[in-house]
Amino acid sequence: MRWLSKISALFLFFLCQQSNAQAPFLRRVCVATTNNELVWNNPTYPCTDFKFYLIWGRNGTSGPFVLVDTIKNIASENYTHVNANIGPGSPNWYYFIERRDSCAPYNYYSDTLRIDDTPTEQTSFDSVSIDIATNKVIIGWPSNKSVDFNKYYIFQFTGTYILLTSSGIIDTFYQDNNNDPSVGILSYDIYTTDSCGNPSLLGLSKHSTIFLQHTIDTCKRQYNLNWSHYVGWTGIEKYHIFEKTETSDFRLIDSVDGSINTYTGSYSNKASHEYYVRAIKLGNKAITSSSNKIQFTTRVRNEPAFISINHISSLAPISKNLSFSFQAEADKDVSSYEVSILDSGGVLKESLNLNKADIGKEITLSSEDHLRWYITVAAKDYCNNAYFYGDTSTNIVLAGIDTLQSRQLFWNPYSFWKAGVENYQISRGTGNDGLFLLSPFTQTFDTLFKDTQTIDDIQNEGVCYFVEAIPKGNPQLKSRSNMVCLSTSFLVFIPNAFAPNGINSLFRPEGSSIDYQKSTFTIYNRWGQEIYSGIINNGWNGLDNDGEVCSSGVYHYNIEIISSKNEKKNSSGYVTLIR
Repeated sequence: MRWLSKISALFLFFLCQQSNAQAPFLRRVCVATTNNELVWNNPTYPCTDFKFYLIWGRNGTSGPFVLVDTIKNIASENYTHVNANIGPGSPNWYYFIERRDSCAPYNYYSDTLRIDDTPTEQTSFDSVSIDIATNKVIIGWPSNKSVDFNKYYIFQFTGTYILLTSSGIIDTFYQDNNNDPSVGILSYDIYTTDSCGNPSLLGLSKHSTIFLQHTIDTCKRQYNLNWSHYVGWTGIEKYHIFEKTETSDFRLIDSVDGSINTYTGSYSNKASHEYYVRAIKLGNKAITSSSNKIQFTTRVRNEPAFISINHISSLAPISKNLSFSFQAEADKDVSSYEVSILDSGGVLKESLNLNKADIGKEITLSSEDHLRWYITVAAKDYCNNAYFYGDTSTNIVLAGIDTLQSRQLFWNPYSFWKAGVENYQISRGTGNDGLFLLSPFTQTFDTLFKDTQTIDDIQNEGVCYFVEAIPKGNPQLKSRSNMVCLSTSFLVFIPNAFAPNGINSLFRPEGSSIDYQKSTFTIYNRWGQEIYSGIINNGWNGLDNDGEVCSSGVYHYNIEIISSKNEKKNSSGYVTLIR
């Protein structure tokens, strides 16, 4: 009898399996506002005499199930329980489906399901990273283990959430082809839905990319990297810094603590550089996130090959100040030019800041031309540091000695032109009351000159000179010395009235360095008639050439004054005779 019992048990197990196989499979019950949506699978039944489906439901955890509806179409696999959720309280419906046919055991029952209003478990990103090769944001996350999981939805966060995957995806990675991570930080979030479309919470898994930027300090020849911290992990263990140059692929060059987001490096030559930063997740080194890539080209400073002073000149006879101009290459890495003026003892007395627009211009200095000055022009970089110095030049200082037979001139050579000095041109002239008129009169190759010529009509300022150095190959470019005036002791003073019977009894020119025996004058009355002439040593006592007394009045004179160096001054004017 034992074998009969075994056969009976197997038969009952077979019937049970057949019954379960023929039962409808209730997949989900979803809330759709006031309605509930039921979805099931319709297996292939061996019994072809189908009667109907019975939809049984109960709103609550206790009490009897009631018949909701009868469905007579065997192909049906969904049903809408209309207005099931109208009324007070939260819906809490439970459903099962009964199938009826003419084949024993005639009734087949699905499992009982409650309405699905619970979202799937939250999905979090592993990392949001940038593909260095494509400059695209790549987002990855682990698969959702919820039984009723349906799809993932990716959002960009810009203050508001922007849906990037409108129809949802089932992959566990996403590539953002719409945004450029090299222009700023990009933030993303994710939620999942179940088969009823219930979403998980949004805002619990926001991650942001690392945004890398750089600056270059050409003065220090350094580059500075700075980046935004990766957002989304509980902590960052380290940042790795990767570099690529013209001679290497990307390689790890350094790392910094996860709390640091800056890095400084140096460069020494002209080269192309690329960098990116990779964050390492605290507690899990296998999870990383890379920043955007930055690229720049360094170069050696484009320094000037020369800075030359064109000339240093006195503004004589107009002014006693110096002026100068300089020449430099305008296309070099120069922010400005620093001009230093030092005295003969090397002490800085004046400095100027000039820019590229001043190249070749005439610059007036406050330094006086009769003193020796040394001028240097230096190029300054964009950090305001002087780094290239031109040659030092100096002005020509002219001096002279006045002797009985000549006037001797001497000056320092001007030796700051590469081509050298062609010659020195000496200009000579005279003047009155600070007004001068000088013109070139001779040239010399020496820095010493003796002027033995006698000068006619020397004015009160004396005989004045300046020297101009003329460069070889460019006669228009000259460096002028200060002006020196000699023979200033040859002075003449002429009275404008005299009284023969008074204190000033003679009309006689006075002065210094006058040869009274050679100097002469002539007196004319108001009708232009000559009434007296003679040497000025005797003066005029108011008598005419015949010894007759001249009456009171205004008389005209012409005087020729001869100096002890046989130099002449001519003067004419009026004198009043008082009786």
